[in-house]
Amino acid sequence: MKREFDPLGAIAYDARILRWFPDASTVSIWTVAGRQVVPFVCGAHQAKMLGWQRGESDLVLRDGKWFLYATCAVPEAEPTEATEVLGVDLGIVNIA
Repeated sequence: MKREFDPLGAIAYDARILRWFPDASTVSIWTVAGRQVVPFVCGAHQAKMLGWQRGESDLVLRDGKWFLYATCAVPEAEPTEATEVLGVDLGIVNIA
């Protein structure tokens, strides 16, 4: 099936078509011209999260720039115990 890009849509890529290499800041995408290795830019926090990337990634055109959206299944952090209490006055007045 040949895919066509809709300017208001996205193209979904699964693990067979797209592979992330966060350490090298590249992504490998299978295209009609063969496999292409494309550099990408992201912050250090986002690059770390790519280690938990799961499922499809979406190629999206927004404001003339290309973005790859990746779904990441990040494990929940351990809850921390509160050590101090802070009171907040919301200014709500209820007349009985």
